[in-house]
Amino acid sequence: MPDPLTWARRDDHRYWLLLDALAFAPDAEKVAGPWRDLGRSDLTPELLQERLELYLEAALAG
Repeated sequence: MPDPLTWARRDDHRYWLLLDALAFAPDAEKVAGPWRDLGRSDLTPELLQERLELYLEAALAG
C-alpha cells in the first residue's frame, strides 16, 4: 500500500508545477524576453507555446 505522505508530497509538487506553468499561460511569450536578451532568437511564440503545453502535460501525468 502506498504511503499516504508520499502521495501528499507528490500532489503538493504537482500543485507547484501547475502554478508555475499557469503563471505563463496563456502568454508563454513572457518567458522569452530574458532569453532573447541573451541571444536566443530561436524561441518563437509557437515553440514557446508547444513547450508550455508539453510541460503542462508532463505535470498532469505526474
